[in-house]
Amino acid sequence: MLASYFFLIASVTGLRTGEQKQLLWSDIEWKQGSKNKKTVGLVHIQIRAETSKVRNSRGFYCRDDGYFKELRTFIVENTEETKKPINLKDRLVFSLNSTKVITQRALLYHFGNLLALAEIDTTDRDIVPYSFRHYFITQKVMSGLNFRQIADMCGTSQTQIEKTYYHLNDEIKRTNAMADYDIDEDGLIATE
Repeated sequence: MLASYFFLIASVTGLRTGEQKQLLWSDIEWKQGSKNKKTVGLVHIQIRAETSKVRNSRGFYCRDDGYFKELRTFIVENTEETKKPINLKDRLVFSLNSTKVITQRALLYHFGNLLALAEIDTTDRDIVPYSFRHYFITQKVMSGLNFRQIADMCGTSQTQIEKTYYHLNDEIKRTNAMADYDIDEDGLIATE
């Protein structure tokens, strides 16, 4: 279960594996936002400089799909200290005993099982848990965020995002150019 939440949270936050493993419950704060006059649950995540690959702190929001709250409930119910109330504040998020984070070996084992169950062929592709970060960034590019916004969320440079994901921006431009065209049954472009 811990590995499952690790992967789910990676896909909605874009965190690096090392940042995730060092995340404390005190680094997470539940907030609310609004969109189209509807309340939206958000999670504010603070990445401490000492846990960041680039040694810069950053804070960002992500949509709260309930994963952090579900994980917190799971940890409280399955911790070794079940006889007294548990203060999670300064505990590792991805740990059942607060001192030992889930191991890379365990993550890779469960990730391999996940790929097998999903019948994903990895013969010609290097798919690893870090691929969830690429998924997250790809989704942000495709949703229209600019490279600067994505770089700020992910704690990397705009140049790095542009260099790695520019081809997606080109795909969006092609899609936009064709938005008001239909292709008829003969394969000809017809305006609407």
